[in-house]
Order: sequence, then structure tokens, then C-alpha cells
Amino acid sequence: MREVAQALQTALRKAGDPGGYAPDPPNTAPEEAKLTELLKRRERLVDIYQDGGLTKEEYFRRRHDLDNQVRETEQAITEKSTQHAAQTERMKMITDFAQIVDHIPAWLQTAETATVRRALSALLEYIRVDGEHVVEVRFR
Repeated sequence: MREVAQALQTALRKAGDPGGYAPDPPNTAPEEAKLTELLKRRERLVDIYQDGGLTKEEYFRRRHDLDNQVRETEQAITEKSTQHAAQTERMKMITDFAQIVDHIPAWLQTAETATVRRALSALLEYIRVDGEHVVEVRFR
């Protein structure tokens, strides 16, 4: 149990370190460039239609396709931003929790087993042990 506590302390300290597991800002530049190009294409499509270069049916078909691509690209940008926000919040929670890591070994030794299991299962995905040594601690 002491080995688990020490591995948990080490992992939490690393997670609490800004240079540790802090997520990088999302790189949405490719999606934003694609979105800009799609919006320009949509404007050109309107111009071509107004100049009589397309039938009404062809214009609406192409417009529908472009609108779908715009919507998908906007969703991709939103998803990346949402994932980053969730990772940032998770890291903040781990950092906050890391401030109390000095008490973990004593708590693991004195708390009820069921309480320890509930707390660790909420925080950890798994702890990999090789013999008597903790090899890896993976947070949720």
C-alpha cells in the first residue's frame, strides 16, 4: 500500500506541474483555413448563380453541399475547443488535488478500505503493478 501511495504522490506531483501533463491549446488552424475557403466558395457560388451561370436546382444542390461542409467544419472546431476545455478542467482538478498529496500515504494507511477504493476509482483509470512495484498510474 505504501508503494501505491508513493506512486500516486509522484504522479500527482507531475500532473500538478505546469510542465507535466498540461494540455496544449487546440490547433484549429487547418479547420479554420478550410472554413474560410468554404465560405469564400459559397460567396462565389452566389455570384455565379446571380450571373446566370447556374440553374436554380444546381445552385441549391451545390449550396446544400457547401452548407453541410461548413457545418461539419464548424463542429470539428467546436469539438476541439470542447475537448481542450475538458482537459484543462481535468488538469485543474488534478492540480488542486495534488496540493494535498503529502497526506495520501497516511490516509491510505488509516482510512477504511472501501473509502480508499471509492476515492481511487473515481480518480484513477488503473494502477499497473509489477510484483511489488507500481509501474504506472493512469488518471481518468
